[in-house]
Amino acid sequence: MEDYKLYSKNKDIPLYKTAGLFYWDKFFDYGHKNIQDILYLFKNMDDKSLQKRIFKQFVGIFNLETSGFCNRVCSYCPVSIYRRNDKTKVIDSYIFNKIIKNLEYLEFNSSICLNYYNEPLLDPHIIERVKEIKIATNGFIHFNSNGDYLNIDILESLIDAGLNKINITLHTLPNEFYSDEQSLEKIKKFYNKLNLAMPQYTINSQSSITTEIKINSFILCVNTVNWSKIGNDRGGTIKQLSISNRTNPCVRVFREIFFDFLGYSYLCCNIFPDKNNALGSITNQTIEEIYAKNYLWRKILFSYSDKPKPCSTCNDDSMCSKDDQMQREQILKMIIKDIH
Repeated sequence: MEDYKLYSKNKDIPLYKTAGLFYWDKFFDYGHKNIQDILYLFKNMDDKSLQKRIFKQFVGIFNLETSGFCNRVCSYCPVSIYRRNDKTKVIDSYIFNKIIKNLEYLEFNSSICLNYYNEPLLDPHIIERVKEIKIATNGFIHFNSNGDYLNIDILESLIDAGLNKINITLHTLPNEFYSDEQSLEKIKKFYNKLNLAMPQYTINSQSSITTEIKINSFILCVNTVNWSKIGNDRGGTIKQLSISNRTNPCVRVFREIFFDFLGYSYLCCNIFPDKNNALGSITNQTIEEIYAKNYLWRKILFSYSDKPKPCSTCNDDSMCSKDDQMQREQILKMIIKDIH
């Protein structure tokens, strides 16, 4: 387990800086002392100052793609169906600046992830974006990448700009089957490309290989994952990865918020960006207002119950166990009582 995940288990670490694995434990502990704040998550908050306070208490990850292009067409990803092959699609400066100013207003200094269904290194301004976000928030800035366009010069420039972490996934090629041997060779070649020594690695047989090195305080993770075996069906798009009926809760709509390069916000990272499915837009709403308006989805995704589409076939980790079912039911009763 990564150091920050274990560290965030500490009771002195605030809820919004807690890893998903321990989020629910702290959520319920927080609720014992601040039950009214918990109840606000499930009602329509119109008060601007309240929206800001609740957002700051509960949201730990702000997700933003700065471009809308990916050079890969992996079979286990919606990009293989809904192509994103226009390199000119980058975030408008007006939208980017509005988001940055909004994050400054929120005093957001937690985790900022700069990807969605795109390859972030194909944004020609990615280094400048990282620098601007770092100055505005001093948050933990990171992104996921396929690594195709990373070299040592770009890596050093990103580190200098303030990037804290890159998670590289070396994908299987079309018509290529995942294997541990081939995956390990890919990882070795990748480190060699960056003139870095191959670190220790962990193999989860025929599922994943993970590695990590630190360059001062910067973290570089290089992995392979058998997504065709353990991936997500992405809101029902990748049918072969769908489960029959999800009943588990979901943590994402509580601790994360997602924006595409057009400024539209979505339910979670498993929903492919299409403005017809958007929950709001930064062009006419604030980040905290959009989060507040998602209260109905939080009701749906809080309990152990059948989930509607696009969540009904999702196998995303709930980060919880049925040991907390009674606590959830008690809060749901309080919500009903609070409404009436």
